[in-house]
Amino acid sequence: RTTGPPRAWLGLSSDWNDTGNWAPHAVPTHNTDVEIPGSLGNYPVLTSDVAIASLTQGAGSSLDVAGHRLVINGSLVDANITGMQAVELIGVEGTINGQISAPIRVDGELSVTGSLNTAALEIAANGLLAIGSHTVSVNGDFTSAGVLAMHSNDGTLNITGAANFVGGSTSGHLQAGRINLQGNLTI
Repeated sequence: RTTGPPRAWLGLSSDWNDTGNWAPHAVPTHNTDVEIPGSLGNYPVLTSDVAIASLTQGAGSSLDVAGHRLVINGSLVDANITGMQAVELIGVEGTINGQISAPIRVDGELSVTGSLNTAALEIAANGLLAIGSHTVSVNGDFTSAGVLAMHSNDGTLNITGAANFVGGSTSGHLQAGRINLQGNLTI
């Protein structure tokens, strides 16, 4: 994966598309690593669909997708994302952790590197999500057409809605850990 120069959020306003909010002064593109530090007065709100290479958020920061699509072609670190539109993760060998009140769609290969909380979670046919020894909490429905990998006894997937396994391979991938389901299970 080739990326351009990273962009750091300055927070002069909440407009993602304002070049003055970024250092260096350019709006991030699909090949840009983005950093949003904590302790700022303003945090970004999307006003259109956005594609970036990766996103790292500092403690206390936030990003509001505001009904727009956010596509990340890499890692999502210490996320604090709000909004109703799905966050789509399409990268290979990416990582994810954080608090995401928007639904997540995994259409790449991701490893969970810390606690992950989300409104809903979909693993697409080309997706792989490796939970490792971490806890993933889905406060809605979980759907997997791809691969869910659980290899650690400490790995946990909590689902408050329904769980739908509609394809993908579980052979050799669901070896340890636990799935706690409050809703219906469809296999």
